[in-house]
Amino acid sequence: MAGGWWLRDRVEGVVPVHTSRRVAGALVRGPQVRLGVVAPWGEHESVAVDHVPAATGYRLDLDALPFPSPTVRRAVARVPGSKAPALRGTFESSMPGLYSTGSLGRRCSGR
Repeated sequence: MAGGWWLRDRVEGVVPVHTSRRVAGALVRGPQVRLGVVAPWGEHESVAVDHVPAATGYRLDLDALPFPSPTVRRAVARVPGSKAPALRGTFESSMPGLYSTGSLGRRCSGR
């Protein structure tokens, strides 16, 4: 989940989260929306929901930057399951003195 770190406890285990799905269709039925979704392995699902927050598929990727050097990029610890740098609450990476802000800085661990 790429939302604010402070939201994690309010979502995980509380709200069902379906990742890596492609929305194939949507139908409004009163106060709900019935979504037709397709999983990466091809399975079709129908889900009735009250709200539809949808991600665009944008992924943070430190390796996509032309800087820093490949040696530095390889040395920076990443957020598990991501190519975004793991950052402390001060926006410092695992490499002392290397900080990240902007979109790459939004995955701060808060520590």
